[in-house]
Amino acid sequence: MEEIFMFELGMIAGIVAIVAFIPYIWGTLNGKTKPNKTTWITWATIDFFLLLSFYAVGAGNAIWVPIALFIGAFVTAALSLKYGEPGWSKLDVYCLTGGILGVILWLIFSEPLVALIINLFVLLIGAIPTIKKTYIDPSGEDRLAWILFLLSSIINLFAIEQWIFAIAIYPIVMFFTDGTIAALALRTKKR
Repeated sequence: MEEIFMFELGMIAGIVAIVAFIPYIWGTLNGKTKPNKTTWITWATIDFFLLLSFYAVGAGNAIWVPIALFIGAFVTAALSLKYGEPGWSKLDVYCLTGGILGVILWLIFSEPLVALIINLFVLLIGAIPTIKKTYIDPSGEDRLAWILFLLSSIINLFAIEQWIFAIAIYPIVMFFTDGTIAALALRTKKR
């Protein structure tokens, strides 16, 4: 019975994650949200590898969020090329380079846990431009979307069937990443 409940929590977390993309994409198409290209291209790429490596380490109930994040990040990355922040900053180039190095390391190592850790590291590198952008201008990110991403991460923590490092690390990293961006997006801009 408990396993069915945890499976349902995992599915609910995945549904909330995919729903979070609706206001984000809507805001992007309407010019209110300006996604950072580096972040979303990195996330779309790495979410695919995270999904594979998280599955390989035995994730079960908590797998729905990585599936939803891959789909949503791919769409957002495509939209960011046209509707996102213009240009490429030095920070964008450094983070994109770090992400590429992370993917190369992932390909070198065939151990799923090592790949998962490398992928999470790349995910965090990819978050840096959006964290910086949101710190400077909180209005450039959709608040509702980030609240929903954070809610999805919280629910996903409860869907973890085994609290071992390999299974818990992904949902924990997502909780802190989403929580940081959500907290920054909820701030009012400094004068």
